Amino acid sequence: MTSILDLLARPDIRPKTAKWTHPVERIRQNVTITDEGCWIWNLRKNNWGYGLLTFYQNGYKPQTVSAHKASWELVRGRVPEGMMLDHLCRRPSCVNPAHLEPVTNRENLLRSTLTVAYRNLAKTHCAKGHEFTPENTAIYLRKNNGKVTGRERRCRTCSRERQRRAA
Repeated sequence: MTSILDLLARPDIRPKTAKWTHPVERIRQNVTITDEGCWIWNLRKNNWGYGLLTFYQNGYKPQTVSAHKASWELVRGRVPEGMMLDHLCRRPSCVNPAHLEPVTNRENLLRSTLTVAYRNLAKTHCAKGHEFTPENTAIYLRKNNGKVTGRERRCRTCSRERQRRAA
């Protein structure tokens, strides 16, 4: 997705309406502040609930940015390379920069209670009931066509039992 800082640097990018409103003012006008301090985006959202802010190139070609990312960039500058913004409040529609933190994609996935990675990390025992201790846990890299696509924990006790049955 495009950076709002890149869009603001271009003279041909303006809202579709004749009246130009600076993005800071557009954000301020289109949020509801909750008791927890969240700034809930009231305009268009994507399927996952993240706010969208649209500008128009030459009055007709839409350029859309994430509202939370725009809010962050206007207050704190660009998101560091290789990082993404994590909602500390766990509300995708929140655009309060104080509720956002730049993290790696992996960290963001592990923090989300909705991901398989989070559920697997929360497991303390394998399916057979053996505890995942440092001594009993092996980390394997999943590969697809020679490229590492992920990591998984395996129980060493179960692996030994599988090898014994196969022999």
